[in-house]
Amino acid sequence: MIIKKFYGVHPNGENLIKTYSNQNLYIKKVGTNQIYSEAIDVESNDCDYLETEEPIVEN
Repeated sequence: MIIKKFYGVHPNGENLIKTYSNQNLYIKKVGTNQIYSEAIDVESNDCDYLETEEPIVEN
């Protein structure tokens, strides 16, 4: 499941939102080919993400 949590405040005053998978899977930004283990966006950006089927492998 995709989780979105408050992460902090950007120097410009906007809230930062951390998005990640609680299943330890990579996430993909909707409408792009961008893949992340986690994403941090300004709240006003309101990006959508989907879980992939690829597990995050830690080195």
